[in-house]
Amino acid sequence: MRCRPFLLCCTFLLSWVSSLPAHVYAQRYAEQRYSIAEGLDNVRVYFLQADPAGRIWVATDWGLDFFDREHQLINSRKLPQLPQGLINDLAIGPDSSVWVAGTKLYRLRLSAGLKLRIDTTVVGYAPHFNRIGTSFLTVDHQNRVWFAGLPDQPFTDKGLSILQNGRVKNVTARVFPKQAPSILDLRADWANRRVLIATKDGNLWQWRDETLSRISLEGKIRRILQGPTGLFYALTDVALYRLKTGAAERVFQIPAMMQTAEVFAISSREEVAFASANRHICWFDGRRLVDSGVSTAPVRSLLFDRQGDLWVGSTDGISWVLRTGWRYFDASGGWSDETVSATEDRRGTIWFASRGTGLSRLSEDRIVRDDTYFRTLPSNDFIAATNRDTDGNLIFSTVGGKGLLWFDGQHYRKLPGSDQGTNVRGFYDDVTQNRYLFATSKKLLIYNRRTLELEKVMPLPTTGYYDIEKDKMGRFWLGGQGSSAIWDGKSEQVKTLTYSPETLPVWMIFDIYRDKRGNLWLATDQGLWFYDYKRFRQIVPMQLKRVLHFCQPLGTSYLMVGAIEGLYVLDVDRFYENGQEWLAWFDQRNGFGGQGISHGCFRDSQHRWWMPTHDRMMMIPEKELLGLLKTVPTGLRSIRDLRTGKRYTNLSGKMRFNPDQNDLEIQLQEPQNHNLFANSVYSYRLERLDDPQPDTEWSEPVHSSTIFLKNLSDGRYRLALRVLRANGLWNTSPVVQEFQIAPPWWSTGWFRMLALLAVFGCGFFFVLRQVRTQAQRQQEILRAKQRVTELELEAANRQNIEVQMSRELAEASRERALLEVRAITNQIDPHFVSNFLTAVQSMLYRQESEMVVRYLAKFGSIFRHKLLSRSQVFWSLGEELDFVSTYLDLEKVRFRQRVQSVIDVKPGVPLDTTIPKMLIQGYVSNAIKHGLENKPQGGTVWLTLEVQDDFLHVTVEDDGVGLEKARQYRRRSTGRGLVINQALFDQLNQYNAMKSRQFHTDLNENGSGGLRVEAYLPLYPVLPPEEVVAEAKA
Repeated sequence: MRCRPFLLCCTFLLSWVSSLPAHVYAQRYAEQRYSIAEGLDNVRVYFLQADPAGRIWVATDWGLDFFDREHQLINSRKLPQLPQGLINDLAIGPDSSVWVAGTKLYRLRLSAGLKLRIDTTVVGYAPHFNRIGTSFLTVDHQNRVWFAGLPDQPFTDKGLSILQNGRVKNVTARVFPKQAPSILDLRADWANRRVLIATKDGNLWQWRDETLSRISLEGKIRRILQGPTGLFYALTDVALYRLKTGAAERVFQIPAMMQTAEVFAISSREEVAFASANRHICWFDGRRLVDSGVSTAPVRSLLFDRQGDLWVGSTDGISWVLRTGWRYFDASGGWSDETVSATEDRRGTIWFASRGTGLSRLSEDRIVRDDTYFRTLPSNDFIAATNRDTDGNLIFSTVGGKGLLWFDGQHYRKLPGSDQGTNVRGFYDDVTQNRYLFATSKKLLIYNRRTLELEKVMPLPTTGYYDIEKDKMGRFWLGGQGSSAIWDGKSEQVKTLTYSPETLPVWMIFDIYRDKRGNLWLATDQGLWFYDYKRFRQIVPMQLKRVLHFCQPLGTSYLMVGAIEGLYVLDVDRFYENGQEWLAWFDQRNGFGGQGISHGCFRDSQHRWWMPTHDRMMMIPEKELLGLLKTVPTGLRSIRDLRTGKRYTNLSGKMRFNPDQNDLEIQLQEPQNHNLFANSVYSYRLERLDDPQPDTEWSEPVHSSTIFLKNLSDGRYRLALRVLRANGLWNTSPVVQEFQIAPPWWSTGWFRMLALLAVFGCGFFFVLRQVRTQAQRQQEILRAKQRVTELELEAANRQNIEVQMSRELAEASRERALLEVRAITNQIDPHFVSNFLTAVQSMLYRQESEMVVRYLAKFGSIFRHKLLSRSQVFWSLGEELDFVSTYLDLEKVRFRQRVQSVIDVKPGVPLDTTIPKMLIQGYVSNAIKHGLENKPQGGTVWLTLEVQDDFLHVTVEDDGVGLEKARQYRRRSTGRGLVINQALFDQLNQYNAMKSRQFHTDLNENGSGGLRVEAYLPLYPVLPPEEVVAEAKA
């Protein structure tokens, strides 16, 4: 009896201990996040569901999205037929139909080419709500839809309904005849032809063959879980059970951390994923509890895919946790900034060196600082040159050359003479000669590897050295900056390799690796180079033309190359077999989250690769990394004619298409098992072979599996494809396909030949016909020539006569114009003269003698102008303006204040240009005589001269009675002035390309009154020859 309390206590203690996980792993897993920026309709994700085709369907607050098999996110913008609005539950039917629960119940059937068929013909469906992490919608093996709730009673969890033949039926009484329970979770097990029902009272039921039975479990049921392979599990508040046909089999007891979680998912390896209290995504397999380090918003749904990766739907989008592949340590796992190298001691402890925080080690999956070395070498700054000899001893190099720290797993020693004042980066463990080789910027330090004594210091060409490697001829290569060196290992003679296209085509060598064939691989500032002791060859220059920090072997067939933007892997075996360069690339898109890989990478005894980067410590088991290097099929899959739909899959050799097949769809190769975030990315170049363009460039990256070439003209083409990235290893050599678009029949060679023959035949027939008629026409031509000679003589005589007549007519025309101008000048209005003399007489009566003298002088100047230029028809604009000014002054004597005048000569008007004599005076005289004289109150005459487009623009405008009234008052007008002006314009137009013209405008039509006369004359016109002669005589 005394032992019973002790036994009870031991039993309780053992059960409590067994409920605890063996260990909580703190290393972080890589993740990819999706939100609205990446294409989600809404960040509130309620449910995730995978279908048999590998698509992942996403139910959000604003609609349904899904990831297709080409890892493209399809939303309502790409496929408007997708249901929109609140979507809170999803289910997949045996026929691969997708059932979507929202405000309506949708049935979706998606076929090739994104052809979507939607059926909403459901009678009696009422929307149901979805609790976090559960499903109230499922489809059984008979394709019947089950959901929690009752027909036409929305948002209730009591009762069960079935959709059959388009109508909702209440089956609550049939399934639960005694009492209608509240539903907690609902799943259909197709393999066992049953429906699993979890109720809120903690029981698990199965409906099979129209019979309800209870499945006995320890504890209360919390969730029904379905794995990626179709197996079903029951999760209680005590344990996880595997649901078999007849009973439930206990898998493991759940830890305390899982008891407060609400959302779960199970993998094919029976790992249960959940969100912890601090919103970290974790999983438990019965032995260990793993904290992925991935933190999210409140989780609504979890899903394991077939590859074992975990999808997390939260109120802030989707997180995709990569469980297979890369893991990393950041600050939460003890990682320190500027960690530059990783290595392993003899006891299997992983050590890390950093700039600023010294040395640290891995302890129980956390990185912890270890300063036990500080007494031996007090420094916290180490460079990325941590070295490990063949015996497992570690050698750390300090910043600034403060010394080398040697560590055998238990004891530290500072190598004597290692404080050289410069960084010691290059290292080689020469076991055969029992020596360590260390390269500084000026010296080669040689140590005895057993006694650790400094045996020799040999001078080196001054530069920074990064690595030392021994080639197959026993020489040591020292890779440096600006120059490198080769040492024979015996003498003190060092051969310097400087930057040169012939000797060393790179500036900096960061790492040197000698493969099993003895050839050298160089990681440089200009990519990856290969040296076979004959020449240097650049490897994959299109992808690796950038700074590379290290190159190390991976397995037996690959070479790892580290760059700033990620990690590359080269297939060395294929390179040696056929010269092909197969490459893989890892960056943030496929799990490698680090930025810039340092030189201090290392593979430990557990075959794990440790890679320090600028912002984290990356780690991946070599086996998993090799598993990611699957060959990816790339290149052309088919070519389809878009007009006829015909597809060509046999792409060997050159292809030929008809003239109307000039719109082509190029289908690209894609891997069979798609990774949703690492699809193949191509670039292409289309060259015209019969019309080559030297500057044909590669296209922008193509992220889809199709390329469209439209409106191609006839001719020969070469299509070159290259892969920029893929989910595995791909061949970097461009794929080339040549094809030809046949020309239309009218552009073919045979048609052109026939057309040419027809032209030649017609020409020959025409020539033959001409030859036949040539003889007949010869005589006619001779007679015609004689007649032509006679006619030419007659024509010459007539031409002489016409020239003489034209000269006489021109002279007569000039004389006539001159006589008419003289007649006009002689016709200065007698009434004007009489009125002027009367006005002078009145001034004499008023004893205005000075004014009389002045106006008589102006009156005399008018007649002096007439006498001096009687033989001229043209004179300068300045002379015309003087004449007009004098005339206006005399008219003002007659009319006094009744007549006003304004003369406006615009800037740039040349006064030496030639115009017909008295042209402007005639316009002004008409304005006064016909416009203002008949207006009792008088008016104003405006004269404006300006240059417009190499024309002299003359405008004379008055505010008189206008054109119509002037015709009524006209008494002394003959109308000859305007006719003579037009005759002079016609004479000018015979000798000038710029034509003179005149026209008038009646201003009474717009209500202002008066008349405007305008004339356009070319500046400096070419005058008739007789006028030039007359001027010369004058």
